Amino acid sequence: MKGIVVIEILGISGSGKTYYYNLIKDQLEKQLIKKNKFFTTNKSINLLSTIIIEIITLPKNIFLLLSIFDYFIDIEHKKNLKSLFKRFFKIYRVYFNSRIHKIFINKLMIIESITHLSINSNKKDPKIFLETLRKLYRTDKVVFLYLDSDIDLSLERMKLRGDNLEKLYYSRLRRYKMSSVFHKNLLSETNNTTKNGRVISNLYMNSKLNQKKIYKEIKNWLKSLSP
Repeated sequence: MKGIVVIEILGISGSGKTYYYNLIKDQLEKQLIKKNKFFTTNKSINLLSTIIIEIITLPKNIFLLLSIFDYFIDIEHKKNLKSLFKRFFKIYRVYFNSRIHKIFINKLMIIESITHLSINSNKKDPKIFLETLRKLYRTDKVVFLYLDSDIDLSLERMKLRGDNLEKLYYSRLRRYKMSSVFHKNLLSETNNTTKNGRVISNLYMNSKLNQKKIYKEIKNWLKSLSP
């Protein structure tokens, strides 16, 4: 996808990724429907073409995901083959859903995809992960909207939304600490320069900030990324 900038919303579970994804989606789609009466038709055509492309590229996508699978697993996933299989299936399902439900406007593709599931417990090179991610997303420009969240606060939010953490609290706490470190390493490796010399950067937001303020910053950032 030449010229497309993929924006992945990133943060540990409970940081507000889905909330801001839905907010961006609702606001952008309302604007698009007002401007383009054929938007719904175009969206349906785009969905069909995405499904066809994902079916055609399935072997390649499976290979790419397997090549970075080690970034997504921790001790608890290595207990048996069933746990490993379930983890890989979850990663592929999240990837596929992100392709189906992407927000696409002005050469910006906004997704909530697989990177938030990364742990990197073996402390592997983030550059390898990013290179593979670009191949998987079929673009040379990937940036992140990063929602930095206090881990204890995120776990409390997960409890409030109904996640059962009674037996998993400490394992999740340990995993999310590793994930946060890795995600910040990815940010430090992710600046893209366009042909005209313009630098396309990530957006870092502290999820403790007022939601309206965060969304305002996100809108301004998206405008700055539009060609």
